[in-house]
Amino acid sequence: MKLSWNVENKAEATYLKVCKDWDLHKANEFSYILNKDPYPGQSIHFVVDLSDVDYIDSMALGFLISLKNKYKTEGGQVMLFSPSVTIQKILKQSGLLQIFPVYYSKEDLDLGLKTL
Repeated sequence: MKLSWNVENKAEATYLKVCKDWDLHKANEFSYILNKDPYPGQSIHFVVDLSDVDYIDSMALGFLISLKNKYKTEGGQVMLFSPSVTIQKILKQSGLLQIFPVYYSKEDLDLGLKTL
């Protein structure tokens, strides 16, 4: 299944919305995000919207860790938004639920962004 995604820059954060299966075959599609420096005025915070992700593999998990490391060096934060129960289990088994803030509602995400 083809991965679809969208990046949107807003004042409070850069948002990455990922849909469907996020696996090895699609990993190269995201390499530009890691290699691109934030432009002046771009937020140093990043939200990965997982609400429409059905499957995630170790390459995608590695991408999340790399993204977190990149934004951390710039004083930013990477947050996960609305992972399904299945994705939550994978994140928990991999230990990523302990290192990423996870928000399950838009209201909680907005509040989390305001406290940064």
